[in-house]
Amino acid sequence: MHTMKRAGLCMLTVLLLANCGRSKQIVQVDGISIYLAEWEKTKSELASRMRFDANCASPNLRYTLFAKSYRYPTEVGVAGCGKKVVYIREYIGRMNLYLTPWYANTVTQGVSSSPR
Repeated sequence: MHTMKRAGLCMLTVLLLANCGRSKQIVQVDGISIYLAEWEKTKSELASRMRFDANCASPNLRYTLFAKSYRYPTEVGVAGCGKKVVYIREYIGRMNLYLTPWYANTVTQGVSSSPR
C-alpha cells in the first residue's frame, strides 16, 4: 500500500514537471529570448488590437519584438494593411508578476508591410 502511494506521488510529480517544462519553453524572436507561450499569446492579443485600432484584420501581420522584461514581451511592432503600430505594456513587480494591458505607443500609416 505504501509503495503504491509513493508510486502515485512520483507519477504526479513527473506529470507536473513535464507540464511546467512545456509552458516555460523559451524561443528566440528577433534575437531576444522569451517564453514561447507568451509570444503566441502576445501575437493573438495584438492581432485583436490591430483589428480594432488600425481596422486591419490581415492574416499576414508581421510582428517585431523590440523589448522584454524577464522573458515576457513588453514592446512589439505590428505591421499590416499599410500601417505600423508599436504596442507597449509594462512589467510591474518582482515576485508577483503583473503586466499591464497592451497600448498603442506609435501609429504610422502608408507604409509597406512586406517582409524585410
